[in-house]
Amino acid sequence: MSLLVTPTLFALHQLANEKGAQEHHAETFWSHYFSKQIFVSEEWITAHQKPPSDENKHSRRRVDFNICYVNPLTKRLKIVTVVEGKGAHTTERDLEIVEAQAQEACEASGPGPVWAVTFQGTKARIFKWTQPRWTAMTTDYIEASSPDASRLYRYFCNMRDSAQPAAQPATGYAAQPATGYAAQPATGYAAQPATGATGYAAHPATGATGYAAQPATRYAAQPATRYAAQPATATQTPAYGQTAQPAATSTTQDWKWDAGRGLYYYWNSTEDCYTYQDNSRFARDGTMLAPAS
Repeated sequence: MSLLVTPTLFALHQLANEKGAQEHHAETFWSHYFSKQIFVSEEWITAHQKPPSDENKHSRRRVDFNICYVNPLTKRLKIVTVVEGKGAHTTERDLEIVEAQAQEACEASGPGPVWAVTFQGTKARIFKWTQPRWTAMTTDYIEASSPDASRLYRYFCNMRDSAQPAAQPATGYAAQPATGYAAQPATGYAAQPATGATGYAAHPATGATGYAAQPATRYAAQPATRYAAQPATATQTPAYGQTAQPAATSTTQDWKWDAGRGLYYYWNSTEDCYTYQDNSRFARDGTMLAPAS
């Protein structure tokens, strides 16, 4: 599906493809898309015109922009994706130079894995560097407004999710133990039983504690299900052009919006794949799997 999911992206796409459009128009389109649609949390940084590394031999070289992640556990900054490109009206020879520059920048950043996105206007191609191999993940340049852009979107999501530390899974709070409340779902409310999770149930009605006039059942009018209308994903507001978000059917589901396909999806840890609202499934590398039976 198209990556143009907001009016701003439509406008930037048009500017990048006008007659006489230059490289900076295309760079603005991709920079805005990544920072607003994919790498949106506080830990992600879009660093423009940075050298490939801190070594002196790279001091004069500049990358269009790097997408970096600050690990909240180690406080270290890591280059996740190198982005290099040219304007919409460029030659095949220019693209060969851009791809070579992207490879050089990835190699200079370390052994990897490091992703690379090279662009020609609003078309993009994906590469991956893992020492000593430079691999083309897509064989061609894919237009951001085309149906095939869903392939780009899945790779972009993989870049983001693969950078998350193990202690912070992309599924949100599913890995967080319920800390003594076995019935507690992701909303944090359902484990509050009517019999005294508030701290009064263990106090005998002897008067010694001052709670004799407050029996443990005084909360019976506030059943544990009073928050049932607030599922774990209720705070996620549909973005421009989105349909309503599906209700969570499991405490481990954290629905996210796939702007490329126009559907919600979640990471299915049981089957180790992304599962979509229409029951389609995709592996981490973007490969489409057979629908769930």
